[in-house]
Amino acid sequence: FDRSRNDVISMVWESIPPTDITFEMWTMPTDPSQTYKVLFSYAATSIMDNWMSLFFTRDSGFTVSMASNDQFTFDPIFSNHKVTSEKPQWTHVAVTLAFETGDIGLYVNGERHGNMTNPADPAEETNPAGGVLILGQEQDVLAGGFQRMQSTDGLLDEFRVWPYARSSAQIRDNYLLGVALENDDDSQDPNLYLRFDNDPKSCPPGRRPSDVCIENLGSGADSLLLGSLPTLENQLSFSDGGRFAPSAPLQYPSYAPILRT
Repeated sequence: FDRSRNDVISMVWESIPPTDITFEMWTMPTDPSQTYKVLFSYAATSIMDNWMSLFFTRDSGFTVSMASNDQFTFDPIFSNHKVTSEKPQWTHVAVTLAFETGDIGLYVNGERHGNMTNPADPAEETNPAGGVLILGQEQDVLAGGFQRMQSTDGLLDEFRVWPYARSSAQIRDNYLLGVALENDDDSQDPNLYLRFDNDPKSCPPGRRPSDVCIENLGSGADSLLLGSLPTLENQLSFSDGGRFAPSAPLQYPSYAPILRT
């Protein structure tokens, strides 16, 4: 993702898990000077614009917003997980939400580093379906309200969504593995799995080798929009008044530390 090109990936998420959910991904910043970046955001309506989001600040580590627009900032992660003048590193991050208990967990490189409890009434409140999932931007209104400072500069790989709250053991034992039943026997199928594999066979005819070619797997395989938004104007409208057509992120050979089988 390159914020100078306004890169985004988006989708209308009709099949979002209604209650418990787990997000997992590998990420690495490419601009050490960037102080704030949003990895993903899910908005259901213009009121529920931060229903789910994960962002990273250079000084404070990861912050997660899960359900009801409540933001939970966890204690700073180890210093080598922050953006410093040193060489950026691949980091695996996972967020879990157990709806009935309200337990929200944050995991970095397989270890739990933060938790918060925000109980919801599962009889009255669920994750609203049909909203917009965006990788690389935060939504202050549904599919809009963007801010340039929140654009992501960095790499993203192995984006996975599970329809349940994964346990500490499941995350710790499997985060280094590509998803396969022989690796992860106690898992359900993922709701959404974006491999971001650089396999020419997965690219439609006419796509450049550097374009993102995605295997969009799982029961939540709604249509992805690469460098597009599910709006009529298909433009990023920033708070400073700028309006730009978004771009699709470029594809690079993946070297996230995933063990394939």
